[in-house]
Amino acid sequence: MRRLLCILALGLIHQISIWGQQQAQYTQFMFNKLWMNPGYAASGDEPCLNILSRNQWLGFDGAPVSQAINYHTPLKKQRVGLGISLNHDQLGPTNTWTLSGNYAYRIPTSVGKLSIGVQGSITDFGIKFNELSGLQDGDGIVADEYQRKLLTNFGAGLYFTTKKYFLGVSIPFLLQNDISFNDGSTQSAIYGQQVIHWYIMGGALLRISQKIKAKPAFLAKFAKNAPSDLDLNFSLIFLDRLWTGLSYRFGGSTRDSFGESIDLILQYQLGWSFRLGVAYDYALTELQNHNNGSLEFMLQYCFNKKSEEITNPRFF
Repeated sequence: MRRLLCILALGLIHQISIWGQQQAQYTQFMFNKLWMNPGYAASGDEPCLNILSRNQWLGFDGAPVSQAINYHTPLKKQRVGLGISLNHDQLGPTNTWTLSGNYAYRIPTSVGKLSIGVQGSITDFGIKFNELSGLQDGDGIVADEYQRKLLTNFGAGLYFTTKKYFLGVSIPFLLQNDISFNDGSTQSAIYGQQVIHWYIMGGALLRISQKIKAKPAFLAKFAKNAPSDLDLNFSLIFLDRLWTGLSYRFGGSTRDSFGESIDLILQYQLGWSFRLGVAYDYALTELQNHNNGSLEFMLQYCFNKKSEEITNPRFF
C-alpha cells in the first residue's frame, strides 16, 4: 500500500497530461480564508491569529498531513490590512512549505466593504526519493536522494463583506512553476508544474431567534483539467458560543460514490477572543474501507481592544 501511494503521488507531480488539485484542503475552510484569498487581510477590525492542523485518512500510510498558521491585522484606520501565512503539506514522499505575505486595501461602499488583495509567496517543495523503491532497476527518473527546489509566486483576490454575508474570489498562485526534477539527462518528456487554482467562497449569517443563529457557507475550487470541487456547510450558533456544523464535500470517486465526504464540525467560543474547533470527515468513496476518517483541529485568537460587554465574536 505504501509503494502504491508513492507511485500515485509521483504520478500527480511528475506528469505528462495528468492534472489534479494540488493545494491542501481543510474542512474548517471558513477559518483559513487568508491562505486562499489575500483580500481577507483587510476584512476585520482587529488582529486575528488562526491555526489549523489536519490529518487526512487516518490509518492510511502516506496520507496527507497539513498545518496552516495565518495572522492578519488592520492598519491606518481599517483601510489597509496586512497578513502572513505559513503552510505545511506532506503527502507520501512530497513535503511542501509555503510562506506568504498579504496586502489588502479596503474600500467602503454603501452596503459593505470591498477588499482588494495581493499576495507574494515562496515555496520550499521537495520529494524524498530516498524513501521510494523503483519498480525497475536503473530508472534514471527516480533519484536516490531527497531533492528540493524554491519557487516564488504571487496571487490576487477580492473579498466583500457586510454584517450579514460575505463573498470572495481569488487566485492565490498565478505562476505555473516547474515542479519537476528532470535534469535533462534523459529523453523522457515527464514534466510537472503548479496548476492555477480558482477559489470562490461565500456565506451568510441568519438570525433564527434571539439565542440561535444559522451560518451557511460554501467553497468552490477549480483547477485546470481537474474535476470541480465544492464544500457546502451549514452551522448553527447557540448563544454566540457553541457552533455545530455539518458539511458535504462533492467530488470523490466517479465509481459508486455520492461525493467525497460528510463532515462534522464542533466549535466553542471561549470569551470573545479564543475559539476552539474540531472537525471529523467520514469518507464516502471506496477509501472508507482503508481509513478511519479525517481529523482536524482549529484555534483562533482575535486581539480585541474593546470591552467584552460591547464586543461580539467574529462571524466572518
